[in-house]
Amino acid sequence: MLISKSSGDYKAQMVYNAQKGYFKEQRSVAEINQLFKGLNNVSSPAKTATLKINGKVMSDEGGGGMSDEPTCTDWYWVEPIYDGNGNIIGEVWTYLNRTCSTTGGGDGGSGSENEPEPIVEFGEADDTPIGATIEESSSEQKIVNVSWYCYKVNGKNLRFKSYEKVKIEPPIMGTQWLVADITHTSMSPEGSIEGQGISPILNWSQGETTMNSAWAKMKLNFKDKRTYYWKGILRTRYSPDINAARAWGIYELIGY
Repeated sequence: MLISKSSGDYKAQMVYNAQKGYFKEQRSVAEINQLFKGLNNVSSPAKTATLKINGKVMSDEGGGGMSDEPTCTDWYWVEPIYDGNGNIIGEVWTYLNRTCSTTGGGDGGSGSENEPEPIVEFGEADDTPIGATIEESSSEQKIVNVSWYCYKVNGKNLRFKSYEKVKIEPPIMGTQWLVADITHTSMSPEGSIEGQGISPILNWSQGETTMNSAWAKMKLNFKDKRTYYWKGILRTRYSPDINAARAWGIYELIGY
């Protein structure tokens, strides 16, 4: 899908069609009008398209509604990001270039044509422990909340903190308490990077322990999601999948 945005706040969404030449270096007002009308012939549901101006869907009735078409347009290639269920959870925008109509005289630029796109620096897995707090303690069970840093961006004030809940039960024999279960509770960012929105996206979590176990382990698979504005467009970037893991012994959890 191609998205355009011009200095006149004109927005267009359309499907790129190499056979019909939907994208080329120069485009006149008449060509844009013709392109808009031709979009009605797109038959595939996966390739539907609309034209918008000031956030409202345009209609080609009554002369096409293109009288306010601007002189220049910035073009972007937009790729949807899907989750495991096939739902769109974001978009990746790639700037292509600017085209100007052959009428209208000049590009009427906004002064941000050479604005560099912000640099997104992703990080790596971490396994730094933070602490353990006993939530419940009785003769029948103990519930311990543990936290740790599972992700860090070197040289930046940004880490991801993960929280887990561990269930500990008394031994059948002997005196040492044993880990019965561990589950993931939540994940949150700590710190910030100027101009970028940051959020962890958890793909899956897996707690590990065994019967009569003196340890608990948590495995996480997640992404670092960033959002920022560039040339007035909200952009989204995702890191590759990050795998992080940490194990706790019974002595770390309850001290004996």
